[in-house]
Amino acid sequence: MINTPENILLLTVDALREDDSDPLRNAIPASYDIITVDRCIATGSGTSTAFPGILTSTHPLEYGGYSGIGSDRVPLAEVLSDSGFETAGFHSNPLLSRKFGYNRGFDKFYDSVGSKRRLNRVLRDFLPSSIHRLIKEVYFRLTDYQQLPYDRADDINNRVLDWLNEVEEAWFCWAHYMDPHHPYKPPSKYTNVPEDDIDQFWQQLNDDPNEIPDAEVETLRNLYRSEVSYLADSLSSLFEQLEQEGHLNETLVVLTADHGEEFRDHGDLLHKPKLHRELVEVPLLFTGGCVTETKTIHGLFSALDIPATIIDSIGELPPDNWRGRPVREEETRDACFTELSHTSGEGGEVAPERIKISYRTDDWTFIHDRQADTDRLYSRHSDPMEKEDVSSEHEGLLKDMREAVKIHLEDVVDRTTTGRQTKVDESVEERLSDLGYR
Repeated sequence: MINTPENILLLTVDALREDDSDPLRNAIPASYDIITVDRCIATGSGTSTAFPGILTSTHPLEYGGYSGIGSDRVPLAEVLSDSGFETAGFHSNPLLSRKFGYNRGFDKFYDSVGSKRRLNRVLRDFLPSSIHRLIKEVYFRLTDYQQLPYDRADDINNRVLDWLNEVEEAWFCWAHYMDPHHPYKPPSKYTNVPEDDIDQFWQQLNDDPNEIPDAEVETLRNLYRSEVSYLADSLSSLFEQLEQEGHLNETLVVLTADHGEEFRDHGDLLHKPKLHRELVEVPLLFTGGCVTETKTIHGLFSALDIPATIIDSIGELPPDNWRGRPVREEETRDACFTELSHTSGEGGEVAPERIKISYRTDDWTFIHDRQADTDRLYSRHSDPMEKEDVSSEHEGLLKDMREAVKIHLEDVVDRTTTGRQTKVDESVEERLSDLGYR
């Protein structure tokens, strides 16, 4: 299914819904086989809770929480570096910056922190909110809102290609793309929505998403899909250049997302700290010259399994504390957990009274929500979009689900912790604000 690769390329996408991911799959050259995982579950519904799973094969509530990755977690890049790979990471999400420890194991690491504007943050901190809002409406629409709070996919790709041209040994490269993340401002050729309207959406999403009428949500979704289309074209160009330069022949390419995005599926926009399907079911596929057949693997897998599959492909054993296992057709999971412990922003510390956790099987989704003091149960077969709570109709099953969650939390929350509490500087705070985390 996967031959031993000489190189590994991990491509992750921010806020990509599984049901909007087909354009990226279609960006892969037709000459390469693709293994598609039918159902992959993220470890969290936001970047800070999802990437401990993707890059360290651990649950976010382990080791004192998810405010960065502390010394207890073993990053994939460290394992591959110790195995002789040259390593590089390229992205522009401040939650994945060196400030939070995500540079560990990388020989080359670009996170763009410090390269974006600070004026909006300064004005918001020192002016009354009414005056700040007026300035944003008049001034920032013309100036500050012209600059995206992240690097475009083409810019990330250029950094990847420049680095690959310098590498002489086996390599591991991770590239993370922010384009589907709000503000949903695709290049003009991908949308007919006037730029002033897009900037107004951006302002509303940062200030109060609830102000956006339901009638305009479809426009937002189309802008989001336009960003996905742009990203697909950018990845198609990347694959074409990698193929021309001979980089794909002996390479395993892994493509996934950290989490999804909501468009009022359950009453909200963006990716609030919730655990419904649109936020936690993510695409996962394997391709490149080392993949020897095209197939779909049906069953349940976790993002925890991504680093485990990569390490298995090179014949190495994973660190003892990794939770994942290699993706194999005959070894699907019985259940997957997704979890968080914050009410807004990106969170980090484990607060038992604020824990939300979902427990998914082939047939059921159970969501234990201590913030709302509720337990909800959904049938995957009769209610795949998770709209109707049927917990009152299945008391025995509900009891079993609660017990499974209890055992899981006793395992991960009580595990020896050396939590990493991270104080970020002004540039990171500004970028987080632009992306809606403040």
